[in-house]
Amino acid sequence: MQRVLVRSAGSAGPEVEVVAFRLERRPGDLAALDDAERERAERFVFALHRDRFIAGRAMLRGVLGDRLGRQGRSLEMVSGPAGKPALADGAIEFNLSHTEDRAVLALGPPGRALGVDIEAQRPLSNRAALAAVSFAPQERVDVEAEVDPDAAFYRVWSRKEAVIKALGAGVGYGLTRFRVSAGVRAQLLGFVDPRERLDAWTLESLDLGAEVAAALATRVLDTPGGLT
Repeated sequence: MQRVLVRSAGSAGPEVEVVAFRLERRPGDLAALDDAERERAERFVFALHRDRFIAGRAMLRGVLGDRLGRQGRSLEMVSGPAGKPALADGAIEFNLSHTEDRAVLALGPPGRALGVDIEAQRPLSNRAALAAVSFAPQERVDVEAEVDPDAAFYRVWSRKEAVIKALGAGVGYGLTRFRVSAGVRAQLLGFVDPRERLDAWTLESLDLGAEVAAALATRVLDTPGGLT
């Protein structure tokens, strides 16, 4: 398990903890889940997917329980309008993402929405077609201008997914309604919606190895003029 502390929302902002781990099922993981999660696990057709789900939820509950000094299985989870999981009492903000056998979990204080994303990087034969439906026009130009357009594509993709998850709105919000950078430095460059203030946001790349692209987005919920 890899643990990283990320300073978010400026040097005065609180630290966000990022925990990266492998989705490898361990003895006792199933018992760490609540009844609804165990029922969901039983519906997976393939054992590999079932085991990865169980491992991810067990790690999530274990880390949250450890930070709160509670039994992980006793934590009550709820879902937002777009299905984003949260603790019912809001004691910690968190977000979880996974790709293949890799996962990353972000944890932070209440009042700060989090979005984290991790993407396995594979060679792309349809990069332009994927970008055409998911990226803003300037993002498509920026991706193709990079030395390694495939790597740039995954940087943009992970950053946009992290922002969408921090919004809690799901992909129905529209991936082209905001723009992020394609270069090594992560930047949130603007929103179509003028109510979203850039000073409420922090966007950062996470260095979790060359085989994945990962990003963390944080958003202050009580900033005047920002969406809530």
